[in-house]
Amino acid sequence: MLTRRGWFGLGGGLCTYGVAWGFGAGVLVPLALALIVAPLAMLVASRRHRDESLQLSVSVTPLRPIEGVGFDVAVGLEGKAPRHGEALLSVGQHRVTVPLERRAKLGASGSFVSPALPRGVFAIRSAELEAGDVFGFTESPRKVTGSFEVVVWPRWAERAERAGGSGGDGDRARRPRPARQFGYDLHGIREHQDGESLRRVDWKSSARTGRLMVRELEDASRVERTIIVDLDAATGVQGEACLDQLLRAAATAVRSAVDDRQQASLILLDAGSRRLTLDGSAPSWFAAMDALAVVRADRALPLASVLARDRRLVSGGALTIITTSAAPELVALLRGEAAHTPVRVVHVTDDPDADWSSLVAVGGLVHVLPVSAPIAFLAELA
Repeated sequence: MLTRRGWFGLGGGLCTYGVAWGFGAGVLVPLALALIVAPLAMLVASRRHRDESLQLSVSVTPLRPIEGVGFDVAVGLEGKAPRHGEALLSVGQHRVTVPLERRAKLGASGSFVSPALPRGVFAIRSAELEAGDVFGFTESPRKVTGSFEVVVWPRWAERAERAGGSGGDGDRARRPRPARQFGYDLHGIREHQDGESLRRVDWKSSARTGRLMVRELEDASRVERTIIVDLDAATGVQGEACLDQLLRAAATAVRSAVDDRQQASLILLDAGSRRLTLDGSAPSWFAAMDALAVVRADRALPLASVLARDRRLVSGGALTIITTSAAPELVALLRGEAAHTPVRVVHVTDDPDADWSSLVAVGGLVHVLPVSAPIAFLAELA
């Protein structure tokens, strides 16, 4: 249909022709005819393909964006695309206008920077395509089919030595990070024995227990890890911010295990209870992060009951529990596990009264992670 400019051009042409005919000003006739014919010609041309649909294609960079960070989106339209037009796209809850350029072959393309999105899966689809002509005389909405789903990963913290890197985005499949060749992880804390070096003394534990305690280390390249993410429904009740922080801690632990090329298991204790294997490869990294992007806190039973029912969940090496719970039953259960395997707890909470002292007393490690803490706060977990 004609735009306001098109109607003005057509009306101006008719008025000019009337003036030329009434006053015998023949010199104005060509101008009048041009003003009349141009909008009508553009209108006829715009209707030639108005019933033909265009196919939307989308690609994003990086392949897996990270929550809270904008990303590049390339848009393509396959079919008999107009020479000039704008695509109105829906990206999650956002609306974005993308200017299009016609390609040499059939189709048009454009690009834009997406607004930052939260963790999850979001559809990029066309809401509308406004096509027109170079003079702006006409506009012709076109039908666009197709959509694209983008998976947005939770954020994570890097180790200090990797903090200047790319952040390990979705390009990891093409740029794998090198494995750590050596290093030691904390295996446990025990009493100092005569003749041992004092360099491994854990002074905090020593002050707490009144006895000289030392850190027992184990070759990190051989340690297996089990990372358990507590997705109790009570976590969801505390709000989306609490769940997001819990999953950032989980992503940080997964990142550390994958970078170290250690054999590890990620156990997501939601209503379905899933176990994913981490072997340092890009596919295992993608599978774990994709799962964290879409998981929900919907398990009914408390964590202590789940672990007590299925003892296999806590078998397989060093244990990392990421939870919002500090129930006495859970603390007591983990205290028993700490007697024969390293136990680390990441407690996501704003509650200052959580009591983990009995677990710490037997060598367990507890990190209290405030819900509103910035991402840098998670660096000690990496």
